[in-house]
Amino acid sequence: APDDSGAVRLSSRAVTSGLQTHGDLRITAQSITATNGALGLLDAGQASLSVQQSSSGVPSAVAAASSGLGAQISLHGAAITQGGTVQARAGTVALRTTGQDIHFTESSRTDVDGSAWTVDGVKVPIAAGLIKAQADVGHITVAQGAVLTASAATGVAGAEAGEVRLVAQQGEVR
Repeated sequence: APDDSGAVRLSSRAVTSGLQTHGDLRITAQSITATNGALGLLDAGQASLSVQQSSSGVPSAVAAASSGLGAQISLHGAAITQGGTVQARAGTVALRTTGQDIHFTESSRTDVDGSAWTVDGVKVPIAAGLIKAQADVGHITVAQGAVLTASAATGVAGAEAGEVRLVAQQGEVR
């Protein structure tokens, strides 16, 4: 559910939380994030799923503290347009279409960057996560300006980058 900042925050660890529908699903929010270790699902079934940035005037970059660590956020639909901010620090963001394209717009940010925590005065790195986009039939398009990031935590010795995997089984990655 949206919080006071206009973000959609998914928060269940024991079971997958989220929203499933059989019609088009359009989400307009400042960001989509999840709490530590949460499993979140936004599923439009055989219809289209669209994530758009709200026009509230708040900057599109989300502060690192606003997203929990190690969450898994899944977006499913016949077609997906990712035009907002989806963040699962050191976690997984998975997008899967079953009939059409996945499109990352020029204003989108998909972020699974690594992080660090301090234990007894020592910064301990947490590896970045995985962005996985799979179009079973269609294409995957990444517009100029779109950000897909799985970067290692900065300024932390031993920090590891994650992975961005784009798979268009019967189409092209553009």
